[in-house]
Amino acid sequence: MYRKSLILYASWGGNTEKVAMTFKKVFKRKGWQCDTLKVTKKTDIKHPGVNLSDYDMLLVGSLVIGGLPTKELYDDHFGLLMPASLIPGRVARYGEFESITTNNEFTKGIIFLTYTGGRRGPPEAAAAMSILELRLEDMRVKVIGKFACPGGHGNSPSAQSQVISKNEEHDIADYFGSSPEAEPSTSANQGEPRESNGPRDWHWDVEQRPGKRDLLKAEIFLEEILEDYYEGGIEAAALAQYICIA
Repeated sequence: MYRKSLILYASWGGNTEKVAMTFKKVFKRKGWQCDTLKVTKKTDIKHPGVNLSDYDMLLVGSLVIGGLPTKELYDDHFGLLMPASLIPGRVARYGEFESITTNNEFTKGIIFLTYTGGRRGPPEAAAAMSILELRLEDMRVKVIGKFACPGGHGNSPSAQSQVISKNEEHDIADYFGSSPEAEPSTSANQGEPRESNGPRDWHWDVEQRPGKRDLLKAEIFLEEILEDYYEGGIEAAALAQYICIA
């Protein structure tokens, strides 16, 4: 059976877009049609040009800002993820949404995020995932997968000033334990204690991510969902949920 997927995503610096395009590649390899819509402040949420009922699976992606997804997706007033935006005939008034069920006829959904992590690391993505999952439930979409990986701040001056030097990288390797990939320091002060530069991000290499390994995880994550739900002869009931937060 020919199947169709829709990827809605917001991406400011290109990190979330990398994951979205990785997912699109997997869908193409598996024989699915995959449409994409990048959501910005200029997106017409009343006439987005897509209809949720045309798709078997909806994927929603966002960067995480202060523990939240972007307002272009979830906000009550100008966010795209409102029932009336993607489902013709639905009334987008609070309290009038239909409830989701586990009926297989309803759309299946996947949430994916990129986050910086700060001092807390992966838990930063948890709140944003919960918000998007509630939004999708309002739209009668059953979330069967959640994916999140680190993403740096892009090319802003503040981000560039935080890129870790090779010497700092060596120190961090020493902090966690010896690493075969760490290069020996060439500093004249080698062996002397370094002055602390203050707290660092949980993912010390966040400015270089998502990297190849993150995107490979994204491929495997989606491949397993498509194989288990759609390639076993009989479509699986929407009960299990795949979660990958790296």
